[in-house]
Amino acid sequence: MENYYLYKINDKWDWFDGVFMSIATVPQDRVSEYCLEHADNMRNSILENYADLTKKQRERLAKLWEEAINLPDGKYEYYFNLETKKEAFIQSVKELGEKLGIDYELIIKD
Repeated sequence: MENYYLYKINDKWDWFDGVFMSIATVPQDRVSEYCLEHADNMRNSILENYADLTKKQRERLAKLWEEAINLPDGKYEYYFNLETKKEAFIQSVKELGEKLGIDYELIIKD
């Protein structure tokens, strides 16, 4: 899941998720619909395109699509850059520990 990018300029949206790449021109009055459709696809993809992701990870990306409705123009990297790579790493380790039932304390040295 490290390769999740969104590039938005005016009504043009380019996104790449490591599995698919898409380019769309979306009228301003359909931006909400576009983002909500992608959020729904992330949660409930019948093609199982994201089968390797946990339900929690898929939900997290779905919520980012919902938040993308209000993003200003720009390039957003790594989960739309709504968190730092360090935060994403910490969260991934936490989720893996929970999944494996490992009781641990993560110590981060800056």
